[in-house]
Amino acid sequence: MLLQIDGSPHDWLEGRGPRLSLIGAIDDANNGVPYAIFQEQEDSRGYFLMLREIILRQGIPQALYHDHYSVFQVNDDKRLQ
Repeated sequence: MLLQIDGSPHDWLEGRGPRLSLIGAIDDANNGVPYAIFQEQEDSRGYFLMLREIILRQGIPQALYHDHYSVFQVNDDKRLQ
């Protein structure tokens, strides 16, 4: 499994509840979604929960990749502002 992971904050409930972030993974080989979870915000906790469930259900992925958003790395330009 080569998994692309990402989060998407959105009004998923169309005004009937709080804004949520959908945190999920997509398998590059088959475009399947091995797991996704709604969280109040996109944070490391949500990604760790997702990864734990993927490992328990399907095993350890070969690799993960992401879009370089600051949840995963420190952006010094933003920190200096």
